Amino acid sequence: MAVERIVPGGEGWNELIGEHKSRYLFAAQYVRGKRVLDAGCGVGYGTRMLVDAGASEAVGVDISDEALTFARQHFSHQLITYTKDDCQTLTRVQPPFDVVVAFESLEHVADAAALVRRASELLTSSGVFIVSTPNKLLSPQGVNPFHVREFTPDEFRDLLSNNFSGIAMMGHRWTAAFTGVYRLWWNPVIRIGRLVQRLLRQDPSSVLPTEADFVITDSYPATAATLFAVCEGPRVGK
Repeated sequence: MAVERIVPGGEGWNELIGEHKSRYLFAAQYVRGKRVLDAGCGVGYGTRMLVDAGASEAVGVDISDEALTFARQHFSHQLITYTKDDCQTLTRVQPPFDVVVAFESLEHVADAAALVRRASELLTSSGVFIVSTPNKLLSPQGVNPFHVREFTPDEFRDLLSNNFSGIAMMGHRWTAAFTGVYRLWWNPVIRIGRLVQRLLRQDPSSVLPTEADFVITDSYPATAATLFAVCEGPRVGK
């Protein structure tokens, strides 16, 4: 499903929100008492999650006025500032930050290297950059028209290693349990059962993953649909 960003009640929200929330839940373990930048915050649900997880301050940045207006209306908090800025330059935010997150942002910008370099510049010397992007190896070419460039695992590591000395590469995927349920649900025999339910005017709920149905792990990251990394030791500007 190709959508530029997900919005509550909009196209793709129910199908994708579990996956998106799971990334922020992972990042939440790093943010307590920290000043956090959410680069490419979209409509702000994730930025709000980081504050709810204990961040001392969060700055959500996006290039879209429409997204930021929604964020201020629906995911505001006294500890959050939403700012319009280009994630490739991030000139309107005031450093330093303890944590910078950029989830599904690299593939949307023309110069992903600039985004990574700027994240490094904005972090404290002990700061952490947490980032995700689709795995080009498992992403059919041209499916998402909103993506400027996608990265293979090797390209992703190279991009990050230019600016960080410590990189933990991970993969973001469904849990084994949900994978089994999903495959069973779409088994042709089961689908016949669903058709019967519809004919009987019963509306079976779709099998949609929640945040609990995803895992971020360093086991075989190259085979994951989404590449994930936790980067430490920012090299630039230190």
